[in-house]
Amino acid sequence: MDGDGQYDPAVDFPGVPGASQTIWLVANDLPNADGTHVSPAFAGAPPIGIEMQMTLYATQRWNLPAINKVIFSDVRLIYTGLPDTPDSAHIDTMYISQWADPDLGDFGDDLVGWDHNLDMGYVYDGSHSFVYPFSPELPAVGHVLLEGPKAGGDTLRATAFYGTWPIFTFGDIGEYVGSLQWFNLMEGFLSRPEYPTQLPYENLQGDPVKFNLDGDPVTGTGFLDGIQFSPGDRVYLISTGPFAMALGDTQEVTLALVGALGAGFPDNIVKLRESAVVAQIYNEDGLPPLDISGPQSTYFPEHYALSANYPNPFNPITRIDYQVPVVSILTLGVYNLLGQEIIRLVEQHAHPPGSFSVVWNGHSWKGQLVPAGVYFYRLEALPPY
Repeated sequence: MDGDGQYDPAVDFPGVPGASQTIWLVANDLPNADGTHVSPAFAGAPPIGIEMQMTLYATQRWNLPAINKVIFSDVRLIYTGLPDTPDSAHIDTMYISQWADPDLGDFGDDLVGWDHNLDMGYVYDGSHSFVYPFSPELPAVGHVLLEGPKAGGDTLRATAFYGTWPIFTFGDIGEYVGSLQWFNLMEGFLSRPEYPTQLPYENLQGDPVKFNLDGDPVTGTGFLDGIQFSPGDRVYLISTGPFAMALGDTQEVTLALVGALGAGFPDNIVKLRESAVVAQIYNEDGLPPLDISGPQSTYFPEHYALSANYPNPFNPITRIDYQVPVVSILTLGVYNLLGQEIIRLVEQHAHPPGSFSVVWNGHSWKGQLVPAGVYFYRLEALPPY
């Protein structure tokens, strides 16, 4: 929407700008009109008056394949209170958590993990076969905390992660003790015994940790799922906090659900990390404008163009944008200071016109991570005649 006060169907359409689809929903824990309420039926806590507004959005772009496996989620919490809540009411210790029971493909062979650099909890195929009875076939999926709540002027990152068998996280249902068990999980402790008793998670060395399973499946190092328990049904919880809320306050967080399909294990994890960084980039920059007049844009650039990569410097991946005015024989390669080609990111004999993005993960064509340094990239294009 351009905000000029005049309705233009080609510009003024509902939803998040640039998104192919937007879903908005709202939920709360307020009592029903007859005074009944459902909150105690879950974790046993009485309602306090919290409203959740969630906006889910995604885009499908033929020329931006990196964004096609990302679903964004903007969550807004409002402390509305109940009709009899006093004006001085406040919540002194609150957390926002993403809980998931992913059941990836065959739910009985899942493994989960935590990537602290990306604030991402994820699940991947423990059998490493990535053959599923369902579509699409995504052998790795994760939740990324893109922007956390505000506390003391700071934007919080994830403060706890726990991945395990379902039986170890489900709180008691219909009893207030269930709320105390979930609160322990959100604070980064074992759910049982319940708060105020708090027992820490322990890593393989017996040290207390707030993030378990934070090893690196790509290198096979650190605290990895599958060491203590074989692959199986898994759940995980990502938590951020604490923060306080006075009556009428609002907090917002942004997450992304990302997926990846690589050439097999562990490339699936490498591709999942790339999807997470792509989500971070587009969350900061916003989605590019969407042409709603057809399935793909009819606007083509007038000239070839190659943009500066972003981010730069980068770790672990960077995005390169380029434009093509006509169908072309096109290559885009990365080179070292000696002019040697490290990897060819694009090689197409009939590359379509339009605006495009490609992601480089810092690896050579041999699949090896290149050393830190200065690298160049070059776009070469000719009409196919």
